[in-house]
Amino acid sequence: HPADQRVVMASMQQSGVVPDIATWNTLLSACHSPQQRQCVWQEMLAAKIQPTELSWNILMKAYACPSERQRCMADMLAAGIKPHISTWNTMLKVFTCPIAIRNVMTQMSTAGRSPDKHTWQVLLNASPCAQDKQSITAEIDAVPKSKMRYATSHCTLGTCVVAWTSRLSAAKTRKQKRRVLSAMQAAGSVPDVITWNALMTAYAKPEDRRHVLNEMRAAGVSPDVTSWNLLMATLPRPKERREVFREIQESGLLADITTWNTLVHSYTTAAEVRQVMSEMQAVGVKPDTITWNALLHCLKSPQQAQQTLQEMKIAGVLPDVITWTGFLNINRKPHSRQHVMRIMKNAGIVPDVIAWTPLLHAKKKPEQRQKIMNQMIDSALCPDVVAWNLLLQSQRTPPAMRRVLSDMQAAGITSNSATYVIYFNCLLKNNHGDEVISLYHNHLKGTPAAKLINSAVATAVFCALGNVGNTDEIATFWHSFKDLLYT
Repeated sequence: HPADQRVVMASMQQSGVVPDIATWNTLLSACHSPQQRQCVWQEMLAAKIQPTELSWNILMKAYACPSERQRCMADMLAAGIKPHISTWNTMLKVFTCPIAIRNVMTQMSTAGRSPDKHTWQVLLNASPCAQDKQSITAEIDAVPKSKMRYATSHCTLGTCVVAWTSRLSAAKTRKQKRRVLSAMQAAGSVPDVITWNALMTAYAKPEDRRHVLNEMRAAGVSPDVTSWNLLMATLPRPKERREVFREIQESGLLADITTWNTLVHSYTTAAEVRQVMSEMQAVGVKPDTITWNALLHCLKSPQQAQQTLQEMKIAGVLPDVITWTGFLNINRKPHSRQHVMRIMKNAGIVPDVIAWTPLLHAKKKPEQRQKIMNQMIDSALCPDVVAWNLLLQSQRTPPAMRRVLSDMQAAGITSNSATYVIYFNCLLKNNHGDEVISLYHNHLKGTPAAKLINSAVATAVFCALGNVGNTDEIATFWHSFKDLLYT
């Protein structure tokens, strides 16, 4: 905890030991919000400690917004530091727009850094279209292999547990992680609790994580609080999480803030969350921003939310972008939401895509929503499918919707079920049932996109078939989707 680390630093100074850059970087890492890290940063500069690339990397990770990370990178370059490829990748991790990622990759090349596998993976993840992914894969294949290796791709790991655990954590699938674990054991290296926890993250079901926990015990390794937290996070009901919480206590471990927050997030009423917060404080655990955010998302009225924000301030907990997004969702009036956005910006918190969504909801006219979309793009954000659907929903005619859909496709955003529902209903209202049927046959039927057919999509297509009056096709569609249509 930053407060504990500050006590140690004060003791160091009283003993005549001057904290060096490694000490400051440790304190910087312990802070979670951008404001806290900026505060430590200013103290570090006041102490005449020159930030290293690692310091900049830690500061950058506090920001969730691409523009803020870009600003950090610009400041680092201005300070005369040539960023390593890992720092460029840290900046890129929050980017979701392929065009913006391409621009950064060009900047990397100009700065003399070649994109590695991590860089290309970010671009692949951001590209929703299969054709784009194939094109990127072809580009990767054309890059010399010597420039695409991971740092540990060809080193001899031997019995080094840390190196093996690092490789296991980097593996993407459970099969890959299992193979690394087997190779690790074959090399005579004994997996520790961190290794087992890394393996547990490959599984999403509670029974699978429980199985890994039992494997860990059978191997003579005692689960730590992180192991239990990973198991608890997969359980949907409060009662089940409470049972794991009791197991943690019975094993002699102390629940940490992550344990308490995992427990808090299983409750849906403010009274239940406040009860857990009281239990936390009773055992000396201070609720953090994540805890307060869970409480805020249970509230219904702006007055309750305002009171909660005041309580956070009194408790010395700083709101983050998630806090303000929750507050935006509770405030329904457009002018209130704009006021909240101004407060966020004045507090140095950069709204993310999710924070902009309530503001889009508050506007009804196409030009108003388009203006907000432009503001998002100017902030180096890539509007997601929800934002595009809201813009689509504000259009009144099929031609206007087609223009939005074309822009959406150009931005690399893949349509979801809601996109089809909005467009299909507009076509039906304007007597374009034949176009609905054509889109169903060409874009949904027998394609991977068929999984997007839900009750609303099926109903729209069924209505279009009814308008056209093709009895055979109506009967075929009914037998294929009657469960959805009954709904």
